[in-house]
Amino acid sequence: MKGLVMMALAGVLGVAVMPAAAQQAVIYGTVADASKAVLPGVTVTVTNQGTGLKQSVPTSDRGDYRIVGLPLGVYSVVAELVGFTTMTRKDIALGLEAQVRVDFTLELASVREAVVVVGESPLVEIERSEVGGNVTAEQIKTLPVTGRQWINLATLMPGTGQDAIRAQFYNSVNIGAGINYYSNGFYVDNVTNNWQQQGEPRQDFPQDSIAEFRVHSFNAPPVYGFAQGGYLSAVTKSGTNEFHGDLFEFYRDKSLNARTIFQSEKPNYRRHQMGGALGGPVVQNRAQFFAAYEYTDESQYFTVNTRGIFPEYEGTYLAPQWNHMAVGRFDQTVSDQHRLFARYALQRNLLSNTGSGGIAAPSAGSNFSAPRDAVVVGETWVISNRAVNEFRFQRAMATYIGWPSVPGLKWTKAGSFPQERLDSLPDIVTRPSLRLGNASSFIGPERRFEIKDDLTYTIGSHELAVGVDLNWILWTPDNFGSNRSFSFSTDAPFDPNNRATYPFNFQQRLSPTHDRVPSTEHSAYVGDTWRPTSTLTLNGGLRYDVQTGVWNEDLLEQEQPEVRLVDRVLRPAGKLDPTLFPFYDGSTRGDWNNFGPRIGMTWDVSGTGRQVIRAAYGLYYNRYRANPQRAELSPLQRLVIIANPNYPDPYQGRDPYVLAATVRNITIQGNANRTPHTHQFSLGTTRQIGSNMAVSVDGTVANGYKQATTRDLNYFADAAARAARRRPNANFGQVQENRTEGLLRYRAVEMRVTRRMADQWQFTGSYTVGYARNTNEGFPADHFDPGADYGWADADRRHRLTLSGIVQTFYDVQFSSILKYQSNLAVNILAGRDLNGDTITNDRPPGITRNTGCRDLDLGAVNEYRQANRLAPATSFFCGGYLTLDLQASKTFEFGGQRSLELIFQVFNLTNRANYLPAVGNALSPLFGQSTAVASGRQGELAIRLNF
Repeated sequence: MKGLVMMALAGVLGVAVMPAAAQQAVIYGTVADASKAVLPGVTVTVTNQGTGLKQSVPTSDRGDYRIVGLPLGVYSVVAELVGFTTMTRKDIALGLEAQVRVDFTLELASVREAVVVVGESPLVEIERSEVGGNVTAEQIKTLPVTGRQWINLATLMPGTGQDAIRAQFYNSVNIGAGINYYSNGFYVDNVTNNWQQQGEPRQDFPQDSIAEFRVHSFNAPPVYGFAQGGYLSAVTKSGTNEFHGDLFEFYRDKSLNARTIFQSEKPNYRRHQMGGALGGPVVQNRAQFFAAYEYTDESQYFTVNTRGIFPEYEGTYLAPQWNHMAVGRFDQTVSDQHRLFARYALQRNLLSNTGSGGIAAPSAGSNFSAPRDAVVVGETWVISNRAVNEFRFQRAMATYIGWPSVPGLKWTKAGSFPQERLDSLPDIVTRPSLRLGNASSFIGPERRFEIKDDLTYTIGSHELAVGVDLNWILWTPDNFGSNRSFSFSTDAPFDPNNRATYPFNFQQRLSPTHDRVPSTEHSAYVGDTWRPTSTLTLNGGLRYDVQTGVWNEDLLEQEQPEVRLVDRVLRPAGKLDPTLFPFYDGSTRGDWNNFGPRIGMTWDVSGTGRQVIRAAYGLYYNRYRANPQRAELSPLQRLVIIANPNYPDPYQGRDPYVLAATVRNITIQGNANRTPHTHQFSLGTTRQIGSNMAVSVDGTVANGYKQATTRDLNYFADAAARAARRRPNANFGQVQENRTEGLLRYRAVEMRVTRRMADQWQFTGSYTVGYARNTNEGFPADHFDPGADYGWADADRRHRLTLSGIVQTFYDVQFSSILKYQSNLAVNILAGRDLNGDTITNDRPPGITRNTGCRDLDLGAVNEYRQANRLAPATSFFCGGYLTLDLQASKTFEFGGQRSLELIFQVFNLTNRANYLPAVGNALSPLFGQSTAVASGRQGELAIRLNF
């Protein structure tokens, strides 16, 4: 009810205005005569040179005009007034969300009849107070990108990285303050492209299908929400009035590769990536189509390296992967006032042995697939020369499936837990220098329906905006994960006569889960872009975000499916038993006041559009994920935790279910949880140098609150109670409470140099210097000192540098390259055993705080701990950065018309630099401070592309 009231209030805010076509572009300007007097009543017409789309507006009494709702493309702009020369500016390239100023000076008709000028897009965005930039179609097509994963090109922008992503599942990018894998927003064709349950990009698209994308690294406009970091907004290609297409294959094998430092010989690597695209007219100037398909088949390999401690697991292993992606799009111009749009996208894939490599054996990895598809339809309505409405509807289906890579049984029916599936779960063994086994056995179907509407209304010097985005999500996941898990503090072989070789911790969750989790994500916004003078622009807005269902606010009213393990019913179908929830208080659940103001300003310093100073502030609410709260739906998860267990039989004849019922270990959600959010501040400038280059510098600050944390609600009152294992509530063991009490701090200076294509070369460079700190999302190492778990973030890198360029030489030969440097990551130093006896296994050596490896590590304190455990002192801790150079060379053979053949050779990590992954942080490991894995070595690739 509260949510409906707040949505109604947000709607009232927008009644007086009309809602902004979020991904559409704008052409605006002023028309004057030769004496610089403004000309009202001039007819300004824009025409898309590829599709024939036209829109016209008259200039106002002030001689200005503004045409909104323009799709990406190349345009001509014509200014006409009786008695004056007709003037045309051609080849105006409109990128995604571009705001391009096109001014006209008209002469009397007696002087000239008509003037045609070739235009250029501006290098300085004089009306945008946000920090961000576009990656163009030319960069997407031309720059060397491993695997043709276009989203990787987001790292051309400052303030971006790919350290805190779950690449074993989804390719993604961290943007600005979005230093967690779930903290960034992704939009494709102006609809949401995020999973709800964990917040990552839901679906990939063929590289050939992406026309352009924009990275909003800081202070994005109010049309974007549900992410406390940054946003990536992409648009798919549409057809034109001419048929165009391509066919391609990109090929790699071992002969083009080099060994890594940990490989004794090159593995039998092979990779095929093939596909094509086709677009063209259905009806000239009225309807166009576009389609693209891409298939990848890769024989990937990983190397297990324990530096000889466990030679029986070492070696290089095959990890096959494949991926199908397809996109189809249809655009129709019904009239000059109405445009229709429809798009279908599909993906099917397999990733095997994700997580294996280094000290993780093959069985420590998992296999993963995620069948996904989405249908989007929409309409753009030019209501008048002042108002444009854009409507979107999306139906998206996606299911993630994970299963152990050893023995490799894939299960696809959610909620089914037969003996066969149970037997496929291997034991998990964690040692200082080796990991075996994996708990991945899960299925997660997610269905999303989205209705989105955005309008703009231009009145005087104001561009008013309001919009709504309504989402209904149903997630019905299961998770088996009933493996036995043993943690050892030594690499020594198990000896039944030596207690030092026994595990120090055992855990097993006996009950699988299968849940029904409906939720909503609704938002509304209102905004205004006001130009009080010709050099000053003020941006303001207010966004409201609200979620329901994710808080378990109606926990006791939900109908849940039966959970049956083989023949044992562990949870009957129906409503949950309220007596099982002694800590639950639904009256305090939910978060209904998530109003996020956005304000900003830009100042065109000289009035020529060559230098702008910008400043902005915004409050950004993250998506509250359904996954962490889901465990609360299983109050009888039957989690067994045994300190210093026997091995290999930890139960010693006892019935595990009886033992689990004796001491209940459960997971709950905090009744006072609220939405994570950041306050973002930015101040910067962009200056054009010459006619083709611009330099930007921005300072960015983000303070985050209500970040995810975890506590044991039934933790021991003091050290004496902990030693006696005397908990406050004797009816429960560990009560894991997922809370929102953490902090986040992000500080950076972001610099960018851009040179557009001119004189046959183009260049982009970005550099970021900064830091990120946050609170650990999991249990603190010591509940009596939780402050020690606020430290350097997992994605913290002090320096990031990316340089890219394209050079067109003689005889249609082209070179392009990307150089990337990143300083080292922080590493968490672990004790390797449960020092305080609370059965939580993330303890750190005395005197060590979180993520101090490669930061301010006290190596003396670590060595005191190692000496106490009869280990030799560590003399150093390896802290390697990342440096790679990728290069592409291509030669095009023209056959007349649009036909050409392109031969391509590209090399990734040209110098075969050994980019070491973070060092082992377990202080009990002989490998402490050493890196046991590296990123990919040099890989060559041959390609052929036929364009027509």
